[in-house]
Amino acid sequence: MLAALLTLKMQGYDGFYGLDINPERIPVERALVLSMNALEAGCTIVNELDYDRLVEAMYSPQENRGVVEDVLTRALAPKSADLKDVP
Repeated sequence: MLAALLTLKMQGYDGFYGLDINPERIPVERALVLSMNALEAGCTIVNELDYDRLVEAMYSPQENRGVVEDVLTRALAPKSADLKDVP
């Protein structure tokens, strides 16, 4: 989901997102809210990514090994996580 949202954002997409769900043993209203919450959380994460580092890694991968992984790890980590700086 994050990869798809990031791709859409980097291409300038600003339209609507649709839900494609088939809830199994979950009430429909609950499944809808869960899906909407997941999309909202994903959009928030994607909007807070360090794009400058991602673009640099995309255009110069040989000089930026591990940068994409570091950006995504930091985006998903709780604020209380004690992450080390990557050399």
